[in-house]
Amino acid sequence: MASGRVTKRGNTWAYVINLPMDPATGRYPQKWKMGFKTKKEAQQALDAALAKVGEETQIGETMTVAEYLKEWLEKSVADRTAPRTLETYAYVVQKDLIPHLGAIRLSELKAPAIEAMYRTLGKIYAPSTVHRVHRVLRTALNRAVKWGYLERSPLERVDAPPLRYGKRNVWNAEQIHQCLDYLQSRSPTTHMAAFLAAYTGMRRGEVAGLRWTDIHWDKQSIHVQRSRQHRPMGELVGPTKTTGSNRSITVGETVLETLERWKKALQTHAQARGEAWDEESYVVSHLDGGYPPPDSFTDELRRAVQTLGLPSVSFHDLRHSHATLLLEEEVPLKVISERLGHASIQLTANLYTHVTDRIQDAAAMAAEKALGRPKK
Repeated sequence: MASGRVTKRGNTWAYVINLPMDPATGRYPQKWKMGFKTKKEAQQALDAALAKVGEETQIGETMTVAEYLKEWLEKSVADRTAPRTLETYAYVVQKDLIPHLGAIRLSELKAPAIEAMYRTLGKIYAPSTVHRVHRVLRTALNRAVKWGYLERSPLERVDAPPLRYGKRNVWNAEQIHQCLDYLQSRSPTTHMAAFLAAYTGMRRGEVAGLRWTDIHWDKQSIHVQRSRQHRPMGELVGPTKTTGSNRSITVGETVLETLERWKKALQTHAQARGEAWDEESYVVSHLDGGYPPPDSFTDELRRAVQTLGLPSVSFHDLRHSHATLLLEEEVPLKVISERLGHASIQLTANLYTHVTDRIQDAAAMAAEKALGRPKK
C-alpha cells in the first residue's frame, strides 16, 4: 500500500507519498506536495491524499477485469494513441482478454489465470499473436498501477510468451489444388482469396485490401499497399503491416488469367444489377457486389479442410505453403523474403529453418555426388 510522511523544507512543510512500484520502470515513484505553513496542515493534506489513494485501490478491489479494460480504453487509450493502435487494443480486449479474464475481479487477477490464457491461445494462435495479447495486457495493467487500482501488476510474476518459430503447417501443390477446386464450386469469393494467398504469399488482410487498380497487367505484378481488417469498432483499412510489406509481387500467366476471368464475372454481375463498374473496388468481392469480412475466408477454408479430410491448416498457412514451395524449388531466400514482405531476410530464415536445413542436406549430397571421393 501507499505510505507517506511529512517533512520540513526550509521555512515550510511538505508531504511525500511513496507509491507502489511502477512496473514499466521498476522504480518506486514518489508524489510530493510543498508549501504548507504548518506541520498540521501538511499532515491533514497527507491524510486526505492517502485516503484518495485508498479509494482508488478499493475501486480496483470491486471492479472486474472487463470493467477495468473498458474504462482503460475509454479514458486512457482513446486520448493517447493513434486510431489504428486503438483499434488493435480494442480488438484484443474484446476478442481475447475479456472472454478469458473478464469475469475475474481486477484485485484477484493472478499469474496462473494469465498463464492459462496464454496456453489456451497458444493452441489456436501463432506465437507472435499471443505475444501481442501479452503486450496489450501489460500496457493495461501498468496503467491500473499508475491509477492506484493495483499495487503491483500480476504480470510481474508471468513470463512473456516466447516468440518461437516452430515448424509450419503447409500443403503441397496437390493439396492446394484439391482445396481450390472444391472452393471454386462452393464459394467463388473464398476461392479467389485462397488462390491469391497460395500463389502470391500475401497475408489475409492484404488479400482483402487488394483493389483492381493494384493489378499492373502490363508489368505482370501486384502492388501490395494496404490491409483490410474487421474489428469490433468497424472496418479498418490502412497501410500494410510494415514498411517492407508495401511491395510489388511479380506474378505469372496463371494468376493474371485467373484474375481476368474473375474480373469479367464481377463486371457481368454489376452490369446485370445496373451498376457502373468501379476500378477502385476490391478484388475479393461477392458476385452481388458486397465485400466479405476477412474472417469469412478462414471459416470457409476450415470447413473445406474438414470436408476434404486434408491436413489442418489456417488461412495464413497458405502463405507459408507458398514460401515453402518456393524454397523447395531453390528460389533464393532474399527473393522469397521480398515477395513475402518480411522486415528482414533473417526473419524469413528463422521462419523456415526446417525447410532450409533440408535444402542444405540436399546441397551437401549434391556436392558429394558432383565431386565424388578424392583419390587416396
